[in-house]
Amino acid sequence: METKFFKKGTILFREGEESLEMYYIESGSVAILCKGDTTGENVPVNIIGKGNFVGEFAFFDEKPRSATVMMVEDTKLKVIDRHVLKSIGKNGIFIIQALINKMRSMNNNIVTSQQSDDDKAA
Repeated sequence: METKFFKKGTILFREGEESLEMYYIESGSVAILCKGDTTGENVPVNIIGKGNFVGEFAFFDEKPRSATVMMVEDTKLKVIDRHVLKSIGKNGIFIIQALINKMRSMNNNIVTSQQSDDDKAA
């Protein structure tokens, strides 16, 4: 696996892009940003750091990226290429894809809920 270094503020990938890679955070942290339904602006969903994966949705279900990922600080990532899936087998991939679909739905609900809260506060 290749290791890559990114500076604070660097965009790793954008919501809607195609990709067949995911990343393991070795050091640093990243912000997960999703486009809001009403504004189209990026809404922060989470900040994750060392020991977590990012980009796993598109990696497993081969759909476009569900979020934009930006470095919160200088970050070191391991790049995991799609060829790794060959060792998991079809049943493992099916289970992972089902879990990813559930998580995508949860992310959409979080963004919608945050926007509703923002609209009420305005």
